[in-house]
Amino acid sequence: MVAQSATRRRSQHPRTPPEQRQPETGKLLRSPPRRGEQSCWVWTVASLLLLAAVTSLVVWQAARALEANTDGAKSNKEVASASPRGDEEEQVARFRLLQRLHSDDASSECDAVLDEQLQLLLLRVGSTVVGGRFADTSVEDQPVFTGFAVQRMLPWVRVRSESTTAGESEANGILVLGLGDGSTAQFFRKTLGLQVTAVELERCVITLAQKHFNLAAVEESQTADARQGTVSRHALTVHHADAQIFIREYDGASRGRYKFVLHDLYSVGGNTMHLMEPEELMLLKEQVLHEDAVLLLNHVGFTIQAERLVLSEAIAESLTRVFSFVRCYRDLPLHMEVEKASNVACFAAD
Repeated sequence: MVAQSATRRRSQHPRTPPEQRQPETGKLLRSPPRRGEQSCWVWTVASLLLLAAVTSLVVWQAARALEANTDGAKSNKEVASASPRGDEEEQVARFRLLQRLHSDDASSECDAVLDEQLQLLLLRVGSTVVGGRFADTSVEDQPVFTGFAVQRMLPWVRVRSESTTAGESEANGILVLGLGDGSTAQFFRKTLGLQVTAVELERCVITLAQKHFNLAAVEESQTADARQGTVSRHALTVHHADAQIFIREYDGASRGRYKFVLHDLYSVGGNTMHLMEPEELMLLKEQVLHEDAVLLLNHVGFTIQAERLVLSEAIAESLTRVFSFVRCYRDLPLHMEVEKASNVACFAAD
């Protein structure tokens, strides 16, 4: 537990009933700055535009094709023995299964798949793509999805104009809730040299990330932490644990709180809505976050069509009940594929 719980703040903007409110993507919800402090967000529009251009439409279509094809991860033998069936057979043959593991409760499968056409390695849990990298080793460190590029800008977000604040030197680095293929966590560690702690529910995801997605530098710890499912090396630690339990049991007073938190949790059934409720977000704030921390919460939702805004609107409302500043971005241009769900990254802080 933290020594002194953070005081819960609500945004000071006028509230309107949900049925009358039509939130705009990228709208900033804020309250007046704290007394004696000059609060500001350092948002660089040019960086967002550049990051939005990182991923081509071809890569996006590859992810959609893989998710839509539940048989795309058939074994090589199955693909080879299947009889020709036109376009459907070509679609199946496009993806080559590299390895398949089962989740801890055997309820779903974790697959490492190679897209032969686009030369992409994809990590899939059930029918959901949770990570990917380029097969070409010369560009393997580049993000293949725009959403990953947006996540990588988290360490450059600052809440206040001052370079340092009281206790900042004692804050931990970045907490990543939801490992995926591990590429974002490794970017924070290898490229930026930051201390990174990741929490992942499925052991099969950690194993495939190690073997196929260059998380090989992470080794089993020989300390007592290994008995608790901790994998660590240098400045990167991966906990095989339930994120909700990890947060509730985290002792920020003794272990230190985090300056940045990437909340990218997704289950086979969809968004982990129970971890996006105001009560859970407040617990995360009080237990884990440093007083000047920035939270990036990623979810899959709609941002354009009013009748489909319920999910994203509910998440934004939860964030504004806990944090003074909230700003959300779609990982695709607003005019592109408006009928499709996409990643929505919400930045939040006080």
